[in-house]
Amino acid sequence: MPTDDIVHNKLSTNRIVPSTGGHCSTYFYSGANKQAFRSATARLRHSPAVSVSYYEETQEAYVDSLTNTIPEQTFTQGEVRFGPTFSYDHKADNGMTNRPRFGVIGVWNFAVDNRASSTGTALGSGDAGARLDGGFTAINTNLLFYDLSGYYDGIGIDNCHAHGGKARIVVPFR
Repeated sequence: MPTDDIVHNKLSTNRIVPSTGGHCSTYFYSGANKQAFRSATARLRHSPAVSVSYYEETQEAYVDSLTNTIPEQTFTQGEVRFGPTFSYDHKADNGMTNRPRFGVIGVWNFAVDNRASSTGTALGSGDAGARLDGGFTAINTNLLFYDLSGYYDGIGIDNCHAHGGKARIVVPFR
């Protein structure tokens, strides 16, 4: 049974205001699908997900305030993210639900053309990498929600590794 299906389309047009005008067009398309499957006992959950996004920006040629001709530049990047998350619900005797979770997310980039970019990208066109996610959620009988999570990113990517985490407390209002 699907938990959420998301499709986004966005078109943005921006104006550069150097001495002789210029125009910038930005297109961003994305779509995602995430499913949640529970075991027969409803304690084990498997959530496969896939998302696709594509970004393109074109800046038309223009002349800046110092009379330098700035040529047209186009930046593009597409990305596919995919992978499962697994979680397990354990009900304690005091009514608390404890939910450890673990996920692996693969990333594949396509149509990467950032030749005019000064920063570059970690993944080139056709490159792939992965990210590991883990966390723990505790929900008490009053639906007070505690969540700790962390990640390690950059598996399979040279010179680009990141890690982080977050803590959340959600208090329901009644």
